Amino acid sequence: IRFISFLQIILMGLGIYLITKRISGSPAAGAIAVILAFNSINLMEWGTRTTPISWGVVLIPFGLWAVLAGYRWTSVLIAAALALDHQPSLLVFTLALLIYFIASNACRLWDNGLKKTLATFEHAPMMAGIAAFATYMAWHIRQTGTSCLDFKCLPQAAAREFGKSISMNE
Repeated sequence: IRFISFLQIILMGLGIYLITKRISGSPAAGAIAVILAFNSINLMEWGTRTTPISWGVVLIPFGLWAVLAGYRWTSVLIAAALALDHQPSLLVFTLALLIYFIASNACRLWDNGLKKTLATFEHAPMMAGIAAFATYMAWHIRQTGTSCLDFKCLPQAAAREFGKSISMNE
């Protein structure tokens, strides 16, 4: 178990380094990002457990790096793994993809118009998002059946846990 936790710490640092270096183009910025990330109490708490949560946290930077590097199928596989592993991590991943998609296409949309922009936009974020959504929905239907497509049957929704602090007794 300690070896797996150590492996997760190394992988998380590597993922953060790769994505920061890819965005900034600077190895020094990647190293600084890793140092800052390892000083985040929440990131270290959630990213170093031997649970599905920590694997989800570790996979997010690798998925984003794969999208930025143009590795479409790697990003699709990571999105599918997040959908099966830890759905809140999948939400963070897909929201980051949405923000990236909007930011990377906003200038082109303004200059070229909608039709030309859609013809030239990068497909990796869209493919990863579709793969994540399809995998999650397949898992959700397998677990709950088709009668729960409104998500009200999920335990968190049924117990109205969203936005509440749940104590150990509850």
